[in-house]
Amino acid sequence: MRRAKFFAILFLSIMAGSCAQMSSGPARSQAQSKSVDSRASEWLQSMRGTPALNITGVWDAGPSMGGGWGEARFVQTGGDVIGTMGLYNVQGVVNERNVYLVLSSNGRMYFTAHLELAGKGDLTGKAAESAIVDEPGSATATVYPMILKRMSD
Repeated sequence: MRRAKFFAILFLSIMAGSCAQMSSGPARSQAQSKSVDSRASEWLQSMRGTPALNITGVWDAGPSMGGGWGEARFVQTGGDVIGTMGLYNVQGVVNERNVYLVLSSNGRMYFTAHLELAGKGDLTGKAAESAIVDEPGSATATVYPMILKRMSD
């Protein structure tokens, strides 16, 4: 019984620490945050185009506790996308078969992503941390793969 209690307390302590670290996000100065956030809005606007797909619905981006992004829920109106992905709020645009996303929390941008429609209707691509994905400055950013599988419309 003591062993089970010990492991339960250990598990809860690890989970609490992980959640606190994830909710605080990466450490950035306020000036850094502001310049990246305004560039992210400008970048999103520059990616606008005619959508060739509708991503409204629920998507699986892998379990957030297992290294994935968590469940994503999007609503697309025209070429504009809003929604959530795991712990993040999402704003984005769809241009042809490409999806461009900004993932933020508490008003701060943490990731930008560029996804493309792949076989079987999946969206695949990458996300750059604290940088604009696919721009020259993102070469030094930490980049993560992102794969979304549609669960429902």
